[in-house]
Amino acid sequence: MSIIVQYFNTKDFIDRQTFEHILRSSKLLMNNTSLKSLWNLCQPSDEGVSYRIFLQHFAPFKLENKQCRILNYRTRIYDIVKYYWQNIKNDFSCLDRYGRFFITIDQAINLMKKYSFPLNDQQQYELALLFSPKNNGRFNYFDFMQCFTNQSLSNQYIFSRFTYIVQSKQSWTVLPITIDGIFNRIRSQCISKYESIYKMFRIFDKNHQKYLTKIQLNQLLKEFNIHLNEEELYHILSEIDKNQDGLISYNELYDSLMTNALQI
Repeated sequence: MSIIVQYFNTKDFIDRQTFEHILRSSKLLMNNTSLKSLWNLCQPSDEGVSYRIFLQHFAPFKLENKQCRILNYRTRIYDIVKYYWQNIKNDFSCLDRYGRFFITIDQAINLMKKYSFPLNDQQQYELALLFSPKNNGRFNYFDFMQCFTNQSLSNQYIFSRFTYIVQSKQSWTVLPITIDGIFNRIRSQCISKYESIYKMFRIFDKNHQKYLTKIQLNQLLKEFNIHLNEEELYHILSEIDKNQDGLISYNELYDSLMTNALQI
């Protein structure tokens, strides 16, 4: 099964050559005629055989591996999520008033029904549980949405938060880190230290002005042990301050940490 996941993690269809390679790698003994018959049985399109069709024919059993089950559901609901992408993101944002990146399992299932996910009640519940890492009734919608992102689309620009490498050394990693990696650090630290973006924002907004200044942003970064030079700080501020007024509102910060990180 790991061979199958490896191929379908990068694309939604496989061509005939890959199809045959997967079957031979699985130690299935068959001649070329049998392989051709199996290929035609899957009713391939011009793009090849889809993951869903492949599973229907070759993996009718319940997948025990979590990654495999997520990939299976992703294939089944991909078109729906892609079509309603912005609406779903907006719904998550409205339900998560304090920026914790969690909603309840029931809320997640209600959204699946709202957008007519092609799953029955049991499958909707299982999908929700797959994104409840602590099995505490919470659904991690950020991890869910990341399953559908395609960050390479943002590389059409000269500057990209996903490719720009921060030169300033960080004590918490020895690996190259991108601007997006800095946002990931801010997001994880917000949740681990303050439980939510909203609570962190209120603490740093000492004067209750409903915005943060560049100085306060720098203080926030240092609080999370993030040290940047002026150019890197400029890129961070530019990613957050979309109306370019030099101030950071809660909505702008939330969007930069969640919404803008999810590109489809």
